[in-house]
Amino acid sequence: MKRVFFFLLFLSVFSCKISTPSPSMESIAWIEDQWEEALHAAKTEKKLLLIEFSAPWCIYCNITEATVLHHPELVELSKQFVAVRLDVDKGVNRPAVQRYKETGIPLFIVADSNGAEFSRLSDPSVESLKNLMLSSLSSGKLSSPILAFYHGLKAEMDGKTEEAGKQYKQAKPHYQRQAFSWELASILRFQLEQEENIGAGKEFLKLFPVERGRPYVLMQMAKIQETDFAKNYYRQQAWNTIESYLKEKRFPSDELVYLSLKPNLSENLGGKTEREVYQEIARVAEKNPEKPHRMRAVSWNIRGKDFTRAIRLAQNGIRDYPEEYTFHELLAWAYAEQGDFQQAVEMQKQVIVLAGETAKPKMTVGLAEYMAQGGHLPEAIALLENFVATLKGNDSKSIRRESNAFKNAEKILKEWREIFL
Repeated sequence: MKRVFFFLLFLSVFSCKISTPSPSMESIAWIEDQWEEALHAAKTEKKLLLIEFSAPWCIYCNITEATVLHHPELVELSKQFVAVRLDVDKGVNRPAVQRYKETGIPLFIVADSNGAEFSRLSDPSVESLKNLMLSSLSSGKLSSPILAFYHGLKAEMDGKTEEAGKQYKQAKPHYQRQAFSWELASILRFQLEQEENIGAGKEFLKLFPVERGRPYVLMQMAKIQETDFAKNYYRQQAWNTIESYLKEKRFPSDELVYLSLKPNLSENLGGKTEREVYQEIARVAEKNPEKPHRMRAVSWNIRGKDFTRAIRLAQNGIRDYPEEYTFHELLAWAYAEQGDFQQAVEMQKQVIVLAGETAKPKMTVGLAEYMAQGGHLPEAIALLENFVATLKGNDSKSIRRESNAFKNAEKILKEWREIFL
């Protein structure tokens, strides 16, 4: 139970907005939360729809907004679409969310003017979103190998890995002749990660000495090696690549992601334990004053068991962002990991007060967990029983987050009642 709670809390670190882009940056002209209006515009202007599903609490959505969606090429391409952004937690967007079976955000979908889906993409990079837009605009005018690549990419996005492999195999010779393309990089990564094709991994490493996905390729190469020597070799290469990218600020928008990979590589590297690596990357994050880095710094200090430092950083975050509940939640987590559940309970109560309506259910379940771990199981059970009863009669509940919290609460209640009775 504690591991599940720890995981949920770790995910909830990423529940705030990051700094918005400079006003001087050109942006995609989104229609906000007006699905019918966007459909009408697409029909009138005879354009395709570019649909983004997101939410204010989603840190990955906000990172995508601040980095990917302001890329000049994407902004220019977006002018060929009617672009509509839909908040998944708003009731007015429920028909669109249900129509497209949204299961995770950020999610981008291209559809025709009647709303029929062409293709979709989750957690995009500039390259992948550009591909989504380009393929939809010109799919009928491309040569066979290029169409095969786009069909493969769509099959991969839809989880049809066997079909994707066939399409990529057909497209690969075309891109090998020009090499160094993001399309070839995508094909090689697929063949390595999905088909465990070591040859594809070696080709990627040879052709792409500097590429944002290189650390992932090296980690995958390590995973499928048979000997400890080979595994450690590729793990060391992945570590060195991440260190180099961070030092050179090669891909600044990926800095947090690269730091997050380091604990997975820490074993047998430089004699450092996982705890020491978490502390090391926390110090790196602390140097960046932006809000997401500060949150990561708190989280990584907790995982590195430097609770004193984590508590101080979380308190500083509360001072600088008094209306941001995530720093309060991190402080509650730090207190709980330190064993001070009374403080954790009090802090989590503040979290619930500050959190938006769609976040409160999840935070209530978190409060009950702290109460139970602090020795107040009957009170925790009573809290969840009331919570479940309230949600059962709530007709205005959000599309996904309340339902997930409800299911989690029912599962926890079943376990706790067995213990208590």
